[in-house]
Amino acid sequence: MDAIPADHVRQIIHLLGQVAVQEGDVQVKRRLLVDGMGEMLQADYWFWIQFKDDLKGDRPMPFSLVDGGPASPPRRTRLAEGASAPAAAFLNSRIRQGTDRHITRRRVDVVEDELWFASEVQQQYFAPAGFGEFLSSVYPLGENYFSSLFFVRALGQPAFTSREVCIVHLLTEEVDWMHRRGIDVPAGQNLPELTARQRQVLFRVMAGDSEKQMAGMLSISPHTVHDHLKEIYRRFGVNSRMELLAKFFGGGASSSTS
Repeated sequence: MDAIPADHVRQIIHLLGQVAVQEGDVQVKRRLLVDGMGEMLQADYWFWIQFKDDLKGDRPMPFSLVDGGPASPPRRTRLAEGASAPAAAFLNSRIRQGTDRHITRRRVDVVEDELWFASEVQQQYFAPAGFGEFLSSVYPLGENYFSSLFFVRALGQPAFTSREVCIVHLLTEEVDWMHRRGIDVPAGQNLPELTARQRQVLFRVMAGDSEKQMAGMLSISPHTVHDHLKEIYRRFGVNSRMELLAKFFGGGASSSTS
């Protein structure tokens, strides 16, 4: 990896200092950190997600999400659809390879050019949504839990550099406590029972969006969002957003209604 220049070192120190004194819960601190990293990397969209993955299926089960960046809501939604589509199974599998240790890689280190540009996930989701190169950093937490940061650049922008890989790896390595907060989440085992749209609504709840914001992000009516939330509450045996989030971030007992 290339050496990190002095100005970037100063940015890193300043960002970590801001996070250290930031008031609020861990999600607020995560947002500050990932937003700062995304801006430093000049990414178009970024997110920090925690997930459980027993490697038995093609889709890991996320239970915490913080995202940001200048990309519009429809473009973000298109990328989310691509990430959970069957076509993305090979990409998810490659990103998870070697994650018995903390690993940070550029797109070309995850999947070579020939396979990537011929892939359905790139042609039907990334490129149509205006996204190009990505960088991922996966941090293992034990017991099949992982914390992962993902940065995406706009289509046509240059690939991430080895220096930028070093910056992301260093920053994510220095906040072990922030990765681990909230990993006792037995409610996460219920995620496979949700429909694709319910999963999207649940992830937006985790990101802190209002029902109106979710409607705009997912291109559905606020009434439909509300109906999805009612069903999600029913499945998790809760009566409010606060109780639902407590299931995940507080590690509360899970429940399921068939």
